[in-house]
Amino acid sequence: MKNRKDNKKMLVIIFAIIVTLSMVGSIFGIILDNYQTNKIKYGKYSFTSTNAGTYNVKINGKMMTFQYFPSELERIPFDAGIKDKLLNSQAFVLLFDPVQSNDSLQFIDLMRYELPNQISKQVIFGITRESDKYIMPVLSCDNATATVPFVIVHDSINTSITFDPLNNNCIIMNARLLDVIAAQDRMVYTLNGVMQ
Repeated sequence: MKNRKDNKKMLVIIFAIIVTLSMVGSIFGIILDNYQTNKIKYGKYSFTSTNAGTYNVKINGKMMTFQYFPSELERIPFDAGIKDKLLNSQAFVLLFDPVQSNDSLQFIDLMRYELPNQISKQVIFGITRESDKYIMPVLSCDNATATVPFVIVHDSINTSITFDPLNNNCIIMNARLLDVIAAQDRMVYTLNGVMQ
């Protein structure tokens, strides 16, 4: 009888150990799976998604943060030749209309803050008409040159980055609200060789 009780106790202990190991293994598997899903590849680049919904990636030895993953931006047309035009310039001017909704201007201001840290070119800022809010030079695409091309943010629901058909030293960034940041990410990824 005693032998039978000892065998029963031993089976209960073994069963408890198996259940415990199974639970610990499952928890470890979930943790490991979550860790691995934070890493996403795009081409030769390895991105880490953050809890804030952004993406971190090291480009040319510098850690950078983006709002969008490159595959989300492949839908945004980007004219061939723009990359070379901007990379071969001494600097470029980013122009915008200062008279538009505050919501749109907030995204443009965010781009003005981030863009100089994301590319290796000097960025000069200008506006398309006089403003009490922005003390910047008033310029137009007529002022653009091959050595200092212009990128003008144009309020549009059809997001794209294209050459001005009348002046190939002027680039039109068509975007509105949050798509301004999508267009910015598209341009930065392309200039840094992450996207074509």
